Amino acid sequence: MEIVKDLCIYIFNMKYIFLFFVYLFTQVSCLLPNKMPNGQPRKYFPNVNNRKNDIKYIDSEMTFFIAKHWTNNIVVSPRINKEDKHILKRLSRLNVFLQHCNTPNILFMVWSPSGVYNEVLFIIVARTKMKRNKKYLCVNLLIQSPFWDSQQVESKELKLALEHLCECSNMELDLSFVYNWDFRYKLEWNDSI
Repeated sequence: MEIVKDLCIYIFNMKYIFLFFVYLFTQVSCLLPNKMPNGQPRKYFPNVNNRKNDIKYIDSEMTFFIAKHWTNNIVVSPRINKEDKHILKRLSRLNVFLQHCNTPNILFMVWSPSGVYNEVLFIIVARTKMKRNKKYLCVNLLIQSPFWDSQQVESKELKLALEHLCECSNMELDLSFVYNWDFRYKLEWNDSI
């Protein structure tokens, strides 16, 4: 009789342990990369007084390092989702630009607005060109970080930063290549303020 009583207590305790683990597994989503350790979403804050300061020029080696880091974070996953495939496609196009990195008019930049973590949210590949006595900054490629999403900071803020950079550098911004290559930016940025 004592064994049956101990068995009942054991089963009763195991049921609570099981419920605890079920609760724990439902809370695991708070540890996703786009969340802070406390479960709150990561937030980034563009420098509204001087937006161009969120854009930093980097060399081809640093660009390669960031791209390799992002690629490794994507391919280590057992299942690659549609958005990550999109990023991988852009990262493979980046390799073409990296092969021609000695061309003086190709620029590698990152967009990194301030936040709790200092993170690169976008890689920007652009080139400068003269056309009809005007200097243009032609953005050829935008690659978002696999850890970025629009809830953290909208990509429209990137466009505003690029516009401010061009304004301060006495250049015109040309986004036609990006708009033709990726309709998402054309749809989202065309109506930006």
